[in-house]
Amino acid sequence: MIFTENNHSVDYLIKSGLKRENIRAVGNPVFDNAFEKRDQILPKDDKKLNILFITTNLTSGQGKSDFSRSRRDQMIKETISSLNQFHKETSLVIKIHPTAENYTEFKQLEKFENVHLSQKDDIIDLVNKSDVIITPVTSTAAIIALIMNKPIIIWNYFHVEQDLLLRTDTALECKNISELNNCLDSVKLFREKNVEKINKLIEANLSYGNPSQKITNEILNFLKSHNPHLF
Repeated sequence: MIFTENNHSVDYLIKSGLKRENIRAVGNPVFDNAFEKRDQILPKDDKKLNILFITTNLTSGQGKSDFSRSRRDQMIKETISSLNQFHKETSLVIKIHPTAENYTEFKQLEKFENVHLSQKDDIIDLVNKSDVIITPVTSTAAIIALIMNKPIIIWNYFHVEQDLLLRTDTALECKNISELNNCLDSVKLFREKNVEKINKLIEANLSYGNPSQKITNEILNFLKSHNPHLF
């Protein structure tokens, strides 16, 4: 038995040669907490724009791109420079991938004012405290932000092809650094205008209701049908 996140993944597995009767679309337990907290609105204790920048390591493959670590570093430096120039009242948290990136590669960024590094902190908590998300590609963290009603800017620095949030028009695309300032000013309105598309994407692909319990039930049903003497 194979558990997968959504019906799109089911179709992909069937095309890969697996039998439909062995596949179950159950959602993703990772998103459970995001759904629970999506309607929480934390009070702001300052007037700053709280930006969460979610990094990525595309060497593992998330579609064709021109990613490199040096270009990633340059992208972050350009982001910080642009914010310092156009959005001085900001707090920028850079969320480093918990396993695919090395914290020491980012330590040089600690010298910048109002820039904070995070690698092991809870992503739900970070998203919840943020006003805007900036990221170069759709990832699990970006999907969590989408579920939690956060405006998302995909700065397509690495020219990723067929990015999920871009092709579904559920995140605002920034194509170069000169657009970042305008994107920050307009992303909230973009989300409001596209809320129907966002909710439709979530409902169709992510909202399966308590995936952990669904997985447990499927395993129990499988055991009962194949080993009834155990029950």
